[in-house]
Amino acid sequence: MKNKVSFKKFNGSLDSLKSKLFISGVMKGKSVDPSLDKVLDNEISRACDLESYNGDYKKKIFLYGQNINRVLVFGLGKQSNYSTDRVRSIGAMIAQNANKLNVDRISVDAKSFKLNNSKYSQAFTEGIILGNYQFLEYKTMDAKPNSLKTVEYVGNYEENGHKVGLAVASSVNYSRDLGNHPANILTPTYLANEAKKLSKTKNMKSKIIDVKDFTKLGLGSFYGVARGAKEPAKLIIVEYNGTSKRYKPLALVGKGVTFDTGGISIKPSP
Repeated sequence: MKNKVSFKKFNGSLDSLKSKLFISGVMKGKSVDPSLDKVLDNEISRACDLESYNGDYKKKIFLYGQNINRVLVFGLGKQSNYSTDRVRSIGAMIAQNANKLNVDRISVDAKSFKLNNSKYSQAFTEGIILGNYQFLEYKTMDAKPNSLKTVEYVGNYEENGHKVGLAVASSVNYSRDLGNHPANILTPTYLANEAKKLSKTKNMKSKIIDVKDFTKLGLGSFYGVARGAKEPAKLIIVEYNGTSKRYKPLALVGKGVTFDTGGISIKPSP
């Protein structure tokens, strides 16, 4: 699934913001941003007092307004526990909340989530995209696409980290798509064709070695494993040559299993 969430920056003041859902984070023991509280006539601080809210991790408070239809105050937990893993999880939970509310556009208080930090900016972006993932290709019932389409950052966020997060999370979702296809679709040929598509990117190339070349290349063991398959295996080589020459070559060797009968044969029938 291609990433269907776009990211934008809001440059105006909070009192001019119009939003269906505005999300702000609060560290444990800290208070909500006074400027946000002021926009909502101090309703946030009143609600926090009423609920004895102190920013415990995952604890939420919802409020409703006019220009800002909904405000979600999200507990971030202790400062000492605030990490990229936690930020990534928070991003995913925020995306899931938006979809439960059937909201297509959300506004995020970038400062409250510390998104001016490159690592947090990357992790939060990853969380949003990963949390918004769906695979609906073969669904015939309840195949409802997620509503979230736009994330608007209010305040400064670190853009390079954000771009890395976009690339990483979109690649993870691409891999999820490949893994979610059934074996009669995701064949060795399908996988090889996907590698060819990826290799059309600048500084990349691919080479696909077919079964007819396995023996003369001494790949008997490799071929032997997949010999019983209806569609023969392929050896897929993808090269990237776009980095500095001062770096030594790095090789990653993986086994792309499109269908594994071994796991079936050793399990009891129930």
